[in-house]
Amino acid sequence: MLKEKSLVYLCLRLILGTIFIYHGVVKLLDIDSWMSYMNSKNINKFIAYFALFVEIIIGILLISGLFHIWTCLLGLCFMFVALYIAHRNDSIFGESGIGYQIIIILILIGLAISGFGDYNLKNILHI
Repeated sequence: MLKEKSLVYLCLRLILGTIFIYHGVVKLLDIDSWMSYMNSKNINKFIAYFALFVEIIIGILLISGLFHIWTCLLGLCFMFVALYIAHRNDSIFGESGIGYQIIIILILIGLAISGFGDYNLKNILHI
């Protein structure tokens, strides 16, 4: 029998994980533009590559449902750093607003509090 709450958590994880992976892969495919942007923010190459791969790893962990607290904390740290570095001068509303980042942060906080639900790789593989 399907558990409705776990199904909602699964949907949230799949959507959020896909968003993280998408944004990481887009940066990876246009690496020159990403490095140029990070250079304009005075971020060195190692940190720029690290952020890129952490974003993809967060997405994979969200989709798989593994290490729920650590995944949410990593995601929250990533989003707060992104807010500070890239969006600290943006308004809440508008095309370049921080509303998107705030929604991601709220979803991550909700998942950290509630857990990932029963539908995750850990429960499927019984590990």
